[in-house]
Amino acid sequence: MYGLIKKVFNGKDYDLHFNDSAYLNVETLSLLDPSCDIIIADKSIEKGLHKTIRKKFPDVPVICLPGLEADEECESNVKYISEPLKLSELKKVVDESLLK
Repeated sequence: MYGLIKKVFNGKDYDLHFNDSAYLNVETLSLLDPSCDIIIADKSIEKGLHKTIRKKFPDVPVICLPGLEADEECESNVKYISEPLKLSELKKVVDESLLK
């Protein structure tokens, strides 16, 4: 998945950093640069972590990718990409989120 996302955003003035959702938790979240422009995460990240992300990064757009075993619970102020994931849709949502 990371390789496909990199292809879409390669050369587009985006500085991408990846973290496997299996390793994304409160501790690793604290290591994220608070000046990041956007956060893209799997919908299946640790339960409650969406709320933690919103608290720590209240002004940063958050996009959640579909996940096979994802909880259907949705967090407000988070943009959820529908299944199946279309990279063109992801690019459009990122571009729109960064223009705000």
